[in-house]
Amino acid sequence: MRFNKFFRKRSSISILVVIVLFSLISITLSDKQTSFDPKKTGSAFFSIFQIGFSKTAGFFGDTINSINELRKLKNEYDSLRQKVNDYQVLQRDIVKLKLENKALKEQLDFSATIDLKYKSAQIIAQEPGNLFKTIVIDAGTKKGIQQYMPVIAFQDGMQGLVGRIIEVSPYTAKILPIFDTNSYVGARMQKVRYEGLVNGNGNKYGYLIMNYVKKSAKEHIKFGDIVVTSGMRSLYPRGINIGRVREMDNSEWQPSLQLKLEPIIDFSRLEYVFVVTGEGE
Repeated sequence: MRFNKFFRKRSSISILVVIVLFSLISITLSDKQTSFDPKKTGSAFFSIFQIGFSKTAGFFGDTINSINELRKLKNEYDSLRQKVNDYQVLQRDIVKLKLENKALKEQLDFSATIDLKYKSAQIIAQEPGNLFKTIVIDAGTKKGIQQYMPVIAFQDGMQGLVGRIIEVSPYTAKILPIFDTNSYVGARMQKVRYEGLVNGNGNKYGYLIMNYVKKSAKEHIKFGDIVVTSGMRSLYPRGINIGRVREMDNSEWQPSLQLKLEPIIDFSRLEYVFVVTGEGE
């Protein structure tokens, strides 16, 4: 199959060789003045064969050179492609480092404004459980973290309440976030000072619920008002931002107002936290 393909490709050379050979023999036989000389005829035939062999050898030589050239080009292509891939990975790493540095700088700037004793930590896992939806951080008793300590964070230029420590090991701790249904926080309106109790609804993307707000506060509460920790008979220090008012339920059958709050902290992009270890000096 390969030989047929080869001869089809080289048909022009074969035809040329046959024509030249036939012409040479015809001239030799038709020349009446010149006697037939086997030696000359053989020499001519050999010359034609030598030309054909040279052409064939040249063809194979060119083919081998072409294959080597293609192999060389492929190796160069693969090498350049690998360099491009390495460069793209490097670019992604640089962008990631820049974002991490920016986030760390924001946390550092915020830490200088905290009037509390604290330990910084990074979130390493989030564990949905049957009773609690906990957040795991990379700080434990070895860093002075204890159960019930409040946890805060910094986002978009504001501090906000994250939750409290409920379980501690030497190197990690678990946080019960404020959006959990088992979380309750004593709170008050930052401006008009009405108080209530904030409870989670179990969804980190959902609203917090503030109950037991006096109905007389209806005329004074506005959309977007900030709710903070009250600090009264609570684990949480006074004045930590919790959320903003988004809705108000004033049903007649309820003895008090119920407010829906948008948390100050966006838990879906939370990375770093501060565990409050004590009051500031």
